[in-house]
This record gives sequence, structure tokens and C-alpha cells, in this order.
Amino acid sequence: MRSRFSAYALHLIDYLIETTHPSQRHLYQKKEIENSAKSNVWLKLEICEAKKDIVEFKAFYQNGLKIFIHHERSVFKQENGIWYYLKG
Repeated sequence: MRSRFSAYALHLIDYLIETTHPSQRHLYQKKEIENSAKSNVWLKLEICEAKKDIVEFKAFYQNGLKIFIHHERSVFKQENGIWYYLKG
């Protein structure tokens, strides 16, 4: 989760796509991910709870003069030693 948050902050769009589970990649468009990453200033990640393959987090970001919180419970899946974002 932390690496994906950092990828948003650093605009590492290819990394975000690569760490999304292959079965789910068709749901995300590269341009939309890029727009979200670049139109916001990513401020802080707070991990609320982490259990096995589920991470609940709050991502704080700024858009213009307003600060927002994206609160999500994400499901990850490990395959061949690699963790992928599955859904949230």
C-alpha cells in the first residue's frame, strides 16, 4: 500500500498499473490514473488496519486549496511472491 501511495505522489503510473492484478487492469485507464495522480498533491498515508490481504487506509491529498481524504479498504492478492492490488 505504501509503495502504491508513493507511486501516486511521484506520478509512477506504469508502476500503479503493474501492481494492479492482471484480472483487474481492464477496469483502470492509464490516462485516468495519471490525471488523478498529477491533479492532486499527495500529502500523507495513514494505515488504519492491515490483516493478511486487506489494508484499510486513509490517503490525504490536496486539490487546489482543499484537502481531501480517500478512505478505503483494499484487497491485495499475492501471486508468485508478488503482491497485487485486487480491489478497493
